[in-house]
Amino acid sequence: MRTRKAGSGRRQRHGEAHGRLPPIEGTEYVEVTVENGRIVLTPVEVVRAAAVRAKLAAMGITEEDVNDAVEWARSSAVRDEV
Repeated sequence: MRTRKAGSGRRQRHGEAHGRLPPIEGTEYVEVTVENGRIVLTPVEVVRAAAVRAKLAAMGITEEDVNDAVEWARSSAVRDEV
């Protein structure tokens, strides 16, 4: 199984047809599998942000905690420490 960004293909040499996938509307990534000798492209939803939010919630970290941490990290006091 292999996941590729839709519309990203590799170029081939010597006049062969290029391996570029056409864009699939509303899909950024596809899972590429072979079934009975056929190539099957299945849209894949990227859920990284949702997974991070769920993990933070499970740890009891709120959006306000994140905002405070970012503000602290961007403060001049922290830059002077580095």
